[in-house]
Amino acid sequence: MMATNNAGANLGFDREPAAAVGAAIVDGIENGQFDLMRGGESRMELLALNREDPAALDERFLGMKGALEVAVRDHCAL
Repeated sequence: MMATNNAGANLGFDREPAAAVGAAIVDGIENGQFDLMRGGESRMELLALNREDPAALDERFLGMKGALEVAVRDHCAL
């Protein structure tokens, strides 16, 4: 599904191998942690910014709008 998505870490979207995500899910279940945040450092930065200053996150994405449109122009989820 993500093969056609060109939004990478430079735009705040890190990718992880399926095995790493699966291992995190199993680890979370084994440790009773049912809310897992994945996506690397850039994702954690976006979540922190959203908690601290949601308007700043909106501003950040507005500034990236053109680059995001280009990155996902040919993206197809099917």
